Amino acid sequence: MNSITQLEIYAKELACAAQSIVTYCQNADIASSGPQLSISEDAPEQFHQDRRKILANVAKIQVLLEDSEDFVQKMAKEIQMLASVQWLSSLQVLICLPLGVNLAIKNLAQLAGVQETVLARVVRMTASRGFLQEPQPGQIMHTPLSSRFVSHRRFRDATMFLAECCTPSALHMKPTVQHPTTGDVPCESGHSLAFSTSVPFTKACSMAPKLQRQWSAFLQYTGHFDKGFTEVLTRLDWANLGESCIVEVTMPALPSISPPNFPPMSHFEGMCCDHLSLTCIGRLTSWLLNIQTGTQSTETARALSELYPALQILVQTDASNSDLGRPLAPHGEISSLEAYNPRINVQTRALGTPQTVVDAAAYILHLPSSACGSSRPIVLMDLQAYCTILAANRRAMLIVTARMLPPPGTVDREIETLARMRDLTLFQLGADRDPEVAEVLDLVGSVGDSQGRLVVVDQLQARNHLTVALAIKYQGWLDLDAALLESGLS
Repeated sequence: MNSITQLEIYAKELACAAQSIVTYCQNADIASSGPQLSISEDAPEQFHQDRRKILANVAKIQVLLEDSEDFVQKMAKEIQMLASVQWLSSLQVLICLPLGVNLAIKNLAQLAGVQETVLARVVRMTASRGFLQEPQPGQIMHTPLSSRFVSHRRFRDATMFLAECCTPSALHMKPTVQHPTTGDVPCESGHSLAFSTSVPFTKACSMAPKLQRQWSAFLQYTGHFDKGFTEVLTRLDWANLGESCIVEVTMPALPSISPPNFPPMSHFEGMCCDHLSLTCIGRLTSWLLNIQTGTQSTETARALSELYPALQILVQTDASNSDLGRPLAPHGEISSLEAYNPRINVQTRALGTPQTVVDAAAYILHLPSSACGSSRPIVLMDLQAYCTILAANRRAMLIVTARMLPPPGTVDREIETLARMRDLTLFQLGADRDPEVAEVLDLVGSVGDSQGRLVVVDQLQARNHLTVALAIKYQGWLDLDAALLESGLS
């Protein structure tokens, strides 16, 4: 598709989505004064879809049209916006400004203990992007955007982490050195170089609750993995499993986090999975689903228990493992699961040790970000254990989840940019990275025995088209040879 055609398509999609929002605002009598639309958080899902569509198409059009000068200017503006919001947050200026009223710059400067001229320059910078406003000369007032930074501290936490930890680490990213046996291995992480420390980032978080809280907030607002995976799981046809028993194995990570707000259960009503039907598993005498998570929060168990109250859920935990890229919910939240629902029980199992549950209908294994790196040996050991179980029970299925990087050009540009941003952030903070989809496919395909091996039968995708899970079964060598022959003949 040529650029002119792309521009025409993006412009039409943008105009259509914008008209949809205008119609909604007019019908809902939304206030239109001020630099931003004041939309309630409980607005219909269609509104939020249209909003995201507008922003995505604006970004696509910018890529088509911006030149080198525009590109440099955009980077410069983003740097100053980050510095300005960090300054306003760290000095409590945002908190000192009351919501819904004007305040003179001079009075706000006195309240916050900052210089009036500097405050005026910073506010006028952020106001150009809808963060704070100057409705009258010398008067400051919150906008809907800046108000959320007052009412929700985690937005300020995410900003502080981005400015004070993420940016310095990114700017100190160093090239790798080639080792003949281990491949590309970074000498030091950007974080260790930026802060002249030998303490790993995960350990630094465990020793500094404030840093841990800020990292948690940063993860939450940059495309949290758990929401996508849980949403995919709830689209599976669990009703056919009857009174199944589900086992979710969770391993607390450092830094631990509270999960983001999960969509209401009504969000999933009427959904069916587009990729995988659990009816293909067959019916066992004792239904048992084992969900092994390297870093998953407890939302999966909670969501499934609400949607399918007949399910029996067993959550297995392992406190000895950590994952920089997908931190887990606090231990207190895991232990409270039994009180949350009497059909949820909690156990302990370490990754890599024998799986004691051998008669499950399905197993769900959440891989850490380092699954194809430093954690590869123990992950392979765990996969081998499941290979043995699946070989003995051909009706059983293994669902492997991971934060996998999409192949270039296979998802929306903004989604891919976000995924690549998080991948580089992990690398800069802890010399780790998210695996590519092809790497996880190769990892799974390398596990087998004398009779057969693990085979990926389906790739499960979130609504943004990111592959978040692989459906895996065991196939004997004879079956594999027959399938290969059949595909060759066709």
